[in-house]
Amino acid sequence: MGFESILDFKIDSIPSILAFSLLKSFDEQECKINLNNGKSITITEEDVELVYGFPRGDINLCREKWKRNARFMGELAEECDSKPGNVKHKDVQQLMLADHEGGPQFKRLFLVLLESALIEPSTCGMIKSKLGDVINDLDSVRNINWCSYTISVLKFAMKNWSKTEKNAFAGPLPFLMMFDEDKPDTFDRWKTISESILLAQKEKKH
Repeated sequence: MGFESILDFKIDSIPSILAFSLLKSFDEQECKINLNNGKSITITEEDVELVYGFPRGDINLCREKWKRNARFMGELAEECDSKPGNVKHKDVQQLMLADHEGGPQFKRLFLVLLESALIEPSTCGMIKSKLGDVINDLDSVRNINWCSYTISVLKFAMKNWSKTEKNAFAGPLPFLMMFDEDKPDTFDRWKTISESILLAQKEKKH
């Protein structure tokens, strides 16, 4: 389906203070991170492609609202012996791993977990997929621009989070926090961002 690159991902933890400072520095309207030195770094589809390795096809995907009565969520909840709003990641993971054939249902469950882990986690910690008809059209998955979709979710999540800055951030935080030493473009960029944020924190303490 085009997501082979994430098989090598290893995310042990996300530093909460650094993450909060990063979110505070983000301008969702212009999709950029404001640095302590007055400069800024614009976040683009290319960055998502470099960091996540997501497919960047020609089909644009629009974010849908979560629907409790969505057919797939209903079926998934039934398989997990739960209600549509209380489907747990662990239960979905067990269902996926139990499907040794790797067929259509395995791919659907993979997409749901991918979405919830790397693109748009729910604030309550449960599975609340917003992929809509994509779940039922697996042939088109590789042709979707998942990079632009991730950016759109990032901006939407930032707009909601910035209202109070108290709720959990329901956006692609791993993307913002990740850099890869094997990819100089991303490593240099995220190193600059991290150093700027840490410098700002030191100045506040003094």
